Amino acid sequence: MNYDLSTIQTAFLPELKFRPDNYSSLLDAELVGVSNSGRYYNSGVNPLITSKNVLSFMPLTSEWSVSAYSAGTTYSLGDLVISGGLYYVSQQNTNLNHAINLTAWWKVTTLQSVWIKNKLLGIFETVLSKSILANPLFDHAKLYNNADNSDLIVNASKFVGFEIRPTGSQHLRVILNRISAQFSTAEMVTMYLYKQNTLVTSFDITNTAKELTFTDITDLVISGEGRWFLFYDQDQLTGQAYNSVIGSSKYVYILPFEVPNTTTDFINDVTAFGSNSYGLGLDLSVYADLTPFIVANKQMFSECIQMQWQHDILYMFLANPDAMINANERNMSRQTLQEMLLLEIHGDNKHSLASQMEVAYHKLKRSLDFKEVALPGENNNLITFNSFG
Repeated sequence: MNYDLSTIQTAFLPELKFRPDNYSSLLDAELVGVSNSGRYYNSGVNPLITSKNVLSFMPLTSEWSVSAYSAGTTYSLGDLVISGGLYYVSQQNTNLNHAINLTAWWKVTTLQSVWIKNKLLGIFETVLSKSILANPLFDHAKLYNNADNSDLIVNASKFVGFEIRPTGSQHLRVILNRISAQFSTAEMVTMYLYKQNTLVTSFDITNTAKELTFTDITDLVISGEGRWFLFYDQDQLTGQAYNSVIGSSKYVYILPFEVPNTTTDFINDVTAFGSNSYGLGLDLSVYADLTPFIVANKQMFSECIQMQWQHDILYMFLANPDAMINANERNMSRQTLQEMLLLEIHGDNKHSLASQMEVAYHKLKRSLDFKEVALPGENNNLITFNSFG
């Protein structure tokens, strides 16, 4: 997935709300009031979509099982508890021994609100999938190769490795899947990953003498602004590293560097780049995390969210023919009502919801060029390792 749905839900909730009515009082403050976009879930939509009708499809609250709050329990983001007759939802992970009245950790809600928010989460995901996944961004690069005894690197008491720079780094995420090593003797080498001048993690890689050997890496993600450095200390080696030609990635600058192994300031000391591989190779995946861009442009999604909400709610009405929608006010037969809903959801008339949704999604896709956001320019100057250059 190329976005964080939880973060996006938090950002999207203020954009569309329920206008206050007799039944919206059952919902919490996050769902009711003035919307930032001027659009509402129960106003300016199909007249059947009222707070009363929507909530009438909610499962019986008596069937819900919610545990009482316990100070000794560790709660995760979104966990629901009951205390003093009120429902609370956890606002953070690792929520342990925080009083229920601390708003940084707990928020008062209702079961109706929890049900509505779960529905909205699905709608937000549908809108994002329809508008974003049409332009997927993914790259799997295998940047390694075998070398031979004719090209060994002399150890010089240096930190050696790669600076890794995702193009458009605010939106790209680089996952290191495997690191290859090829040294003249069997080694165990500690690799270090720094962001700027701060150590992020360290881990060991091993190899069989002279052979290209792979070490699997777990959950090593390079993301965000700034400079990243992946390297080892040559003084660890008992043998020598092979230099090989290993190619480049379409979306990531891989810049080989070496600095004295006494440095503590990579930002200022790493200024020159070469073409050595230092016995290393990378297997990496690249994807776009568009969460910051989506949040910054959240109002552009409001029309599609409102229409997708109408579609999903009307479909829920249609799929539950025995449910009574405004039972005391209806002046048409159930069959007529179903036919009307079918025309609204699937009809090709230009005034139908289906036709309007098609137009709205088309506008949204044209307005948001996600590939351009993630890749602000073609990467034509990537390093290709060349031991003969």
